[in-house]
Amino acid sequence: MLGVPRTQRSYEAPLTQQNVMAGQRPRYQPWLRYYLDFCGKYSFAPTERQKFARFSGKIARQASAGRCQQTGRAVVLHWEALSRFSASNRRNTSSSLKSAGQP
Repeated sequence: MLGVPRTQRSYEAPLTQQNVMAGQRPRYQPWLRYYLDFCGKYSFAPTERQKFARFSGKIARQASAGRCQQTGRAVVLHWEALSRFSASNRRNTSSSLKSAGQP
């Protein structure tokens, strides 16, 4: 099973912002890991949102409606965390270049 990427710290912020109760948050991580494993198994990037339908179809065959909803929410929150993480890295890189005298 793949580990949750470095963005895990960033993953906590969307969970908090979406009012996911602290006791519920650990339940989202296994679904995210399952999604990341699925992406690895079928060789597509976890950021390819159009491929999510394949994953959600598999989940729908195996889990209850509530679990399907939680899984989808976990993945969407992961995408939000990735967006924030990428934006933060771009800002930090830009700031570093400016302080080094590069445009």
